[in-house]
Amino acid sequence: MLLHEILARDRMRDDQLRARRERLARRLATARRWQRLARYADRRAGRAAERL
Repeated sequence: MLLHEILARDRMRDDQLRARRERLARRLATARRWQRLARYADRRAGRAAERL
């Protein structure tokens, strides 16, 4: 029984680590997406200002 508990804890720890890494990856991807959108909006605003 003890071996099964140790293995279960190890799997749980691995799952938590994987989930933490996936959350971080999603946060980084979201930040990059917003940065890209902000650059696009900035360029578009600059072009619109030039037309005035």
